[in-house]
Amino acid sequence: MVQTGAAKHHLTLSADRQVDPRFIGTGSVFLAIDSGTLDNPVDVPRPADFRLPNDPVYRSSRTIQLSGTLADRIELGPWTALLAVRYIDFSQRNFDATSAYDVRRFTPSVGLLRRLGRDVSVYASYAQSLEQGATPPVSATNPTATPLGPVGSDQFELGVKTQLGRFSATAAVFHLRRDYQGASTRADGVTPDFVVDGKQVHTGAEATLSGRIARGWNVIAGVTWLDAKIRNATGFAINGSAPDGVAKFQTTFFVEHEAVRGLFLNAGLFHASEREIEVPNNRQIGGFTTVDAGVRWVGDVGGRALSVNANVENMLNERYWGGEYFHILSLGMPRQFKLTVSTGF
Repeated sequence: MVQTGAAKHHLTLSADRQVDPRFIGTGSVFLAIDSGTLDNPVDVPRPADFRLPNDPVYRSSRTIQLSGTLADRIELGPWTALLAVRYIDFSQRNFDATSAYDVRRFTPSVGLLRRLGRDVSVYASYAQSLEQGATPPVSATNPTATPLGPVGSDQFELGVKTQLGRFSATAAVFHLRRDYQGASTRADGVTPDFVVDGKQVHTGAEATLSGRIARGWNVIAGVTWLDAKIRNATGFAINGSAPDGVAKFQTTFFVEHEAVRGLFLNAGLFHASEREIEVPNNRQIGGFTTVDAGVRWVGDVGGRALSVNANVENMLNERYWGGEYFHILSLGMPRQFKLTVSTGF
């Protein structure tokens, strides 16, 4: 912490290196080896039969991302400002497609928070980012084992946070723009294609409420409204369509009650509205609502802390489509019972 006059500066300097190699088999589905960072290394050992019978495996691409971030959080009376800049050196080699992407870019982030009294704060923020591109799936007419070039995005957000007695509440509006890499349909209106065209624009609002409603009772509730559209596209009927797999409305509700000391009963609800499954938008999958319930016990056994959790997910056994990506639908999980026990050593 450094102080200049009445302003307090909290400086942060960080660096990151991420390596993402990808492999493909000539007769198998594309295989990606997981990635890790310096502060979160990931060890992914290859199985003994990494080379499938009669299926030679080779490295299809390698992405190396180096980055450094300098940030300063400035406190001055009721004001707090965040100024940050990140330098990204993005290098990607696609060995089976003789293509390469080399991007070096500064991505800024700025934020400003104003405290209005003891319990209310308002804030505004802007951030840019750069991330690895998508990989056209095998269901596309132009599949590839290698990811496309990096995707840039920027986001604006304006919000308020407040403490209402025993409750904490937040509300925000946001606007996100990112390069569109995703599903489309060729001029025949039938053939699936994967395109890089235009911008994917998300405009939305969200609100959360959490706190204690009575002695031993706690709730968490949230709602999100999202208007997602593809803009500035030149392809067939893409412009103005909603991206596939994005729900316009989602809501969650969770309640927990301490029935007796150390024994908690809980229940939760999640709802998502219908989602598009094609670009252009010709067909949709319906919305769904799932209900979960559970019980957890927290105590001490033999001088060691012990936690036992029993949960029933999708208790009403709702049948629904869980997700969609490029004309491939996945089924939602049926009713499941989970039991976990954890302790410390």
